Amino acid sequence: MFGSGTAYVTQRANRDDGIAVLFGLEPEYLQCFEKVFYGE
Repeated sequence: MFGSGTAYVTQRANRDDGIAVLFGLEPEYLQCFEKVFYGE
């Protein structure tokens, strides 16, 4: 389970630009996503 989660996080980290584009229209949602994704 942990290995799969790590791979997923790495994949998403490499596609940060894609995430920025996907949620670019909803900055508030992106902010919440960042809190969950980065755990801050």
